[in-house]
Amino acid sequence: MEQPTRGTQQAVEAAGRAETAAGEAAASAEAAQSAAQAAENTANDALDMANNAAARIWNPNLRINPDFAVNQRGQARYVGSMYTVDGWRTQGGAGTQIDVLPVGGIKYTRLDSEGPTGWYFWQYIEHPEKLTGKTLTLSLEIRDVDSKGGLLRPIIRAAKGDGSYIKGGSFTDITGDGIYSTQLTIPEGTEQLLCGTYYPSAVPVGATFTLLRAKFELGTVSTLANDSPQNYGTELAKSQRYQQIIGNK
Repeated sequence: MEQPTRGTQQAVEAAGRAETAAGEAAASAEAAQSAAQAAENTANDALDMANNAAARIWNPNLRINPDFAVNQRGQARYVGSMYTVDGWRTQGGAGTQIDVLPVGGIKYTRLDSEGPTGWYFWQYIEHPEKLTGKTLTLSLEIRDVDSKGGLLRPIIRAAKGDGSYIKGGSFTDITGDGIYSTQLTIPEGTEQLLCGTYYPSAVPVGATFTLLRAKFELGTVSTLANDSPQNYGTELAKSQRYQQIIGNK
């Protein structure tokens, strides 16, 4: 039998080493792929945990009757500058109309061009001095906006005893369905604090929107989207600190 030459033997050994190296490279590639998949899974798990944590963020609401369900005055419609549903008032002339919706929320409509250049729907916040130096966030859930070219915005206003005031935060224009928010750090000397929504300039006739709920809370993050439905009994009790219906008067 013919014996392999030295060159043939070296070639066989080289082929064996190459095959071994290829196997090791494949194993390394498979390990790298597994490590990459594990890293991706870990990142996805971390993102899911962060999203779940964000969904659980919640702060107390500093407003009363934030979904406008308590309506002790009992009217389905309020026209003019006045208190409407409990805790909430309008300011903006006789052309202001607020309809209390049976499905929840209120609907604003501008009837005519008479009255002041702007319009407000707001609530006064009790004991504003306790909030001095703190940053607060106002959030509004809005639907069915048709501002007819007018500027609709959320507002936080902090007023001092000398009549000076500042309005909060980012001037966000409300242009469609969604939750809109703004922030303000309450300055020292604030004696009156209110928040709500407003048109800063003349309101076009026919301008309308629906306000479903509102929230005023400590911090710079809106948690309105995480709120459960309000407890009517609790909100009624809060409202009765300011107004109670006695008899038929």
